Amino acid sequence: MIRPVFGRGNTQALYQGPIEENGVVLDENKVAGRVAASASFWDYIEAQKRAGREVGAAEGGIYSWRLSLQYLDQSGAVAVIDAKPSYVTSEAYEFYRSASAGEGKDQTAAALLQTFDRMVTAQTQMITTISANLAENIQKAVSAAVAAAMAPLVQVTDRVAQMAKEETGRADEMTKALFKQTREQQPQPDVFDGLAKVIPASAMALKAIKDLKN
Repeated sequence: MIRPVFGRGNTQALYQGPIEENGVVLDENKVAGRVAASASFWDYIEAQKRAGREVGAAEGGIYSWRLSLQYLDQSGAVAVIDAKPSYVTSEAYEFYRSASAGEGKDQTAAALLQTFDRMVTAQTQMITTISANLAENIQKAVSAAVAAAMAPLVQVTDRVAQMAKEETGRADEMTKALFKQTREQQPQPDVFDGLAKVIPASAMALKAIKDLKN
């Protein structure tokens, strides 16, 4: 495990892992490359800077630190070598933050923002749909309630109209019957009686005309 030496000590490890891979010992360039891509370590450095703490010499984004080396046994405990739990280098080593370490953080933030935006859009669409369905259901419920409330009135109106129609029919029948009865009670003229009265009068008129001519 490798820690940078600055400030009050006991800093966060910049590298923790095996010292060899596939039987090949890791050199300082491989270690520096892994440190450069360690976003968590550089977040730690930025936090130290925001707190106003000393983080060692830095020039143009390149940090120079002496290193504290510790070896861990297979159980993860610190191994004591030459009666010392750690070894501090006499010279400083340079480290830098790679662009990919910062880009990864920015990409993560952008992905989170996109996810949040999609969630907000979906939520808005859901609220709009629910509101439309609710308004439609309310309208249907109100229409059903009005129809139910008006049903007795409609029945009464229909009954009144039917009764009026029936009364009108009865009045018409009564009028016809009364007219028929009145006509039957009136005396009918006797045609022959009229002729008997008209014929003598005609004869007298002819006699008067002849006397005038003579």
